[in-house]
Amino acid sequence: MRLFHKRSLTTLDVAVLVKEISSILSDSIITNLYGIGKSGYLFKIKSPEGIVQYLVVEPAVRLHLTKFIPLTNIAGRTPLFRRFLKGSRIKSVSQHEFERIVTVEVVKGGNELKMVIELIPRGIIAVLDSKHKVLTSSEDIKLRDRKVYPGIIYNFPPLLPNPRRAGTEEWLKIVKNAQSLGAGLVKKLGIPPEVVNEVLDESERKLKTSTLSLDEVGRIRKKILVFIESVINKPLPVVVKCREGYVSFHPFVPSKLPSDCDTIVFPLFNEAIDEYYRALYASTLKEVEEKRLSSETAKLKAVVNKALKDLDRLRNEYSKVKYIIHVFERNYNIFEEAWECVKRIVKTSGWDKVIEVCRNINKINPSEGTFTVVVDEGDITLKITEEIHVQYNKLRKRYMHLADKVAQAEKYVSELEIKLREKSAILDAGARIKPLLKKVEWYTSYHWIITSNGFLAIGGKDAQQNEKIVRKYLNENDIFIHAEVHGAPAFVLKCRGIKPSERDIYEVSVLAASYSKGWKAGVGALDVFWVWGEQVSKSAPSGQYLPKGAFMVYGKRNYVRGVPLRLAIGVQIYDDKYYELVVGPEDLISKRAAKYAVLIPGGTPQRKVAIEIKEEFSTSDRRLKTLTVDDILDRIPGPSTLIKLVK
Repeated sequence: MRLFHKRSLTTLDVAVLVKEISSILSDSIITNLYGIGKSGYLFKIKSPEGIVQYLVVEPAVRLHLTKFIPLTNIAGRTPLFRRFLKGSRIKSVSQHEFERIVTVEVVKGGNELKMVIELIPRGIIAVLDSKHKVLTSSEDIKLRDRKVYPGIIYNFPPLLPNPRRAGTEEWLKIVKNAQSLGAGLVKKLGIPPEVVNEVLDESERKLKTSTLSLDEVGRIRKKILVFIESVINKPLPVVVKCREGYVSFHPFVPSKLPSDCDTIVFPLFNEAIDEYYRALYASTLKEVEEKRLSSETAKLKAVVNKALKDLDRLRNEYSKVKYIIHVFERNYNIFEEAWECVKRIVKTSGWDKVIEVCRNINKINPSEGTFTVVVDEGDITLKITEEIHVQYNKLRKRYMHLADKVAQAEKYVSELEIKLREKSAILDAGARIKPLLKKVEWYTSYHWIITSNGFLAIGGKDAQQNEKIVRKYLNENDIFIHAEVHGAPAFVLKCRGIKPSERDIYEVSVLAASYSKGWKAGVGALDVFWVWGEQVSKSAPSGQYLPKGAFMVYGKRNYVRGVPLRLAIGVQIYDDKYYELVVGPEDLISKRAAKYAVLIPGGTPQRKVAIEIKEEFSTSDRRLKTLTVDDILDRIPGPSTLIKLVK
């Protein structure tokens, strides 16, 4: 049995996925979106609870929530999609009929809009107004049988009948003209091939449709629909992994697999799809990088070949001039006598008498004022208009100039050959390099840290996040941590019913101090206090008002004195598949990160520091293809001094 690598979602995949994620996305806000690839988009979505998630959409290919961030851009029509969708609230996500088409209904500024995502071959993404008029699309379509572009009414592409609604007689009528039952189910009714292969045995799939009875079709229809409904209602998501890697994903466990294949089970179908496309995207990135390096290597080879030809030409010219000087020096008297004779004869009798009167002359060129002298070592052409010593000195200067040019060319070729060897080595190593993708979790929209003993702590980036963190995540038995300065983030250390150690509290305190206003003020250290969640209240004393992000703390405060404002930012790599940017004290980050930087408050602008860190990280590890300056910038508290870079 041969398996083909799956490249897109089936109708059943879409049905299961939409059911799974529709409740997750309902009432969420599209806070931003970015372009990916040629016509795809990455949507940044915030739930009503403040949890940030990312939805990746590539027409004709995929739609799913992702924890692995691809390379993004704001090119093409991204600004148009932002104009219509940024800030909108998602009302619903649904599958159109039983097709590879998803509709997302949103509301923005009181206006109802709809985004249609076509996962069919040559599909597009279109944003429609309440009257189904196209506002923008990932691609304009102007064909004879279909048109989609701004200003016209959107019409769905030609669709197959919905097999879940069609009756037995309609099934029979639809598949009647197919070569076999299996082909008819797939091509005429749109049943996914993997479903047909799973539900029907080979003899059933090969049945001739011309001989099918209504009862036979009814029996097969029931088998397929029962299977489809059972998968939609109770999916068992898997990724199929064979010897060559991932080959497919399914919302059910296939019963027919090659001997070298196995399944990896996932709790959610979305997670299975995300993991499959993570590997596929990493493989695509790798191919793109290899093509780029191959092109650069070919161009460099061409430059090296041209430089070698130029060097050969220079060496030949240098050798000729060197030989002429040698001949000149050994026969200087002969050349001088010949020059004087030629000059005298030309003056008294003209050029016609030169060869007849002057010795060792075998050729003249009156128009150029030159003559050729024959000596044992060879022929040398001289000018009548320049003294013989002047001509010799010019030869010496040309000889020295060519010597310098040859040396420079040799150095240039040597440098090029070194670059070519390095580039070729990188290209050869490319087969072993797997790009890593950035992973995001729900808490990565906040300041966060996982302490030495595995406790998660999150902190607000602004007053609104501070408010949300305390209201939503601070329980009575959790710990509230805050720097002893106005304008510091509120940190919540989730205790899981276990009291964290002093070390855990200290590690969170480093972030609480570093992300406070103390960093921009250039403070070296701050005191940080912590209390139990039950000691924190949002209720102000009678007659008083608490602004957003402010809290009342009652009872005894526990202090961590003199917490240094010294922050390490590192790249932690997981399973050779993905990475996270982690932040914390150096002794914690140095144990987890493959490479890290250490910062203290200083005078260098944040972006300049971020650029330097990014260049060092991505240069030392070419797998960090998706690492961006903005990712690092988001972790830097303010103007800084970079005191250490560990690769």
